Amino acid sequence: MADEQRDADQPSLELPSFFRREPRPPRPRRQLSPPPWGPLPGAALTGVVVGLLAVGLTWLAEQGCVALRDTSSCGDPGLLVLLAIVVVVGLAGRALLGALRVSDPGSTSFLATALMAVLAMLFLMGSLADTWMLVVLPVLGAVTFAVAQWVTSTNGSPGDRTR
Repeated sequence: MADEQRDADQPSLELPSFFRREPRPPRPRRQLSPPPWGPLPGAALTGVVVGLLAVGLTWLAEQGCVALRDTSSCGDPGLLVLLAIVVVVGLAGRALLGALRVSDPGSTSFLATALMAVLAMLFLMGSLADTWMLVVLPVLGAVTFAVAQWVTSTNGSPGDRTR
């Protein structure tokens, strides 16, 4: 009895409720249906979008270097800018593949982005912000994303293989 009296004398630690609302039932989640096309065209479409994004971000980075240093090369910070572009492009590819319900969006995007970056650096030695890159990088992106989707879908995890 004395404990109940002591509890009644102490302040409550419960937050006051200024607006009384009745709890709403949770809304049913909409089930996303897969797109009418297969995963390979979805990956190719993602590659086109990612290629255009890579060209746009490279152009923006080059314009920033021109504004800051009066040259299209950023020097040492240019490598960090290039790595940031590759990361952003990879994350955008992963998000788009996930939205298109392509299986293994993370590994597909990682492989495709790495392939696209290596091929762009090896064979496209000119400026990645040139006008003709508006065609070359989206085509390269479509090919690398399609190849990466094919590789990740045919080579599952090692536990799935028959021995």
